[in-house]
Amino acid sequence: MDALGWILVALGWIFGIAGLFCITIALIAVVYPLVVLVEELVFHHTSRFLLFDIDHPDRMHFFVDLPNEVVIPIVDLGDNLREFLINSDHKGFYGNGTNKECWNIVEKKNVITQYYISNVEEWYRSYIHKMTGRMYIGFYPFRKVSTKEITKLVRLPERNSGWFTNVTSRSNHLRIRPFEWNFEVLNAEVSGLIPTNVHGVLLFECINPYESWRGIDAWDKQLTNAPVSTTRNILKNWSVEDVLASDVKKEESGTATVAAKRLEEEIVNKLKDEYGDAIFGFKVIRVQIFDVEPVLTPEQLEKARAGFFARRK
Repeated sequence: MDALGWILVALGWIFGIAGLFCITIALIAVVYPLVVLVEELVFHHTSRFLLFDIDHPDRMHFFVDLPNEVVIPIVDLGDNLREFLINSDHKGFYGNGTNKECWNIVEKKNVITQYYISNVEEWYRSYIHKMTGRMYIGFYPFRKVSTKEITKLVRLPERNSGWFTNVTSRSNHLRIRPFEWNFEVLNAEVSGLIPTNVHGVLLFECINPYESWRGIDAWDKQLTNAPVSTTRNILKNWSVEDVLASDVKKEESGTATVAAKRLEEEIVNKLKDEYGDAIFGFKVIRVQIFDVEPVLTPEQLEKARAGFFARRK
């Protein structure tokens, strides 16, 4: 056999293997919902076949679970952002121009249609999501789900050991429905005299996932640090009476302190003044303060109150 013959044979094998590979991929793609259905109905467990696993983010995956009201970032081999997947009954993306402008989340009536690489991909994504609740992300590893390590304060069921504890986990999404974010401020000085602890929670909503995921390295730290620094700046301009008077009011009425209500309003206003409509893509909806508690012994507190009562009388 001459050289040309060997070349033709080699090309035949190459195209034959490539054809078999394409046929295999096509069969898996078409029957994927059936595989998921069989695993979940017959074997009674969630199918992990070719599905993104948050505990093993670098494991091969072509699909990702896409719950309602979340966005999931998809990146390439170089960790460059390619797109956000979104699943919402009433919201979508609006914008033109830069990435930052493209990913504003708005009501569905204001949405600009997102176009896929081809009509086949658009149809396939719709088919997979309708059948399994999952979304096709592209061919791994050229397309994969991005993740970040997130640390947040979780409220403890018992007050004996404190209000919150730090919990660190890995996340692959951002919520576009309102979510709670706890914060605490320890030993903030009121008028430079009384150390005070503040515990509260903010209600946030992601309105631009590009700013949140790419606009800052650690969005979780920013959501924690922003209310803490703002609260410290507010309290240093309060008078001692602002805290003591509200503390007395709480004992008399059994309701939330005047200081807590005042602080809720001032924190929202200060955050809007400093960050505008959103903190790196997260809109502040409201703040709830659980307590504003002077860090004083009972004796010190009684002495401070005695001076306050004397001046009030």
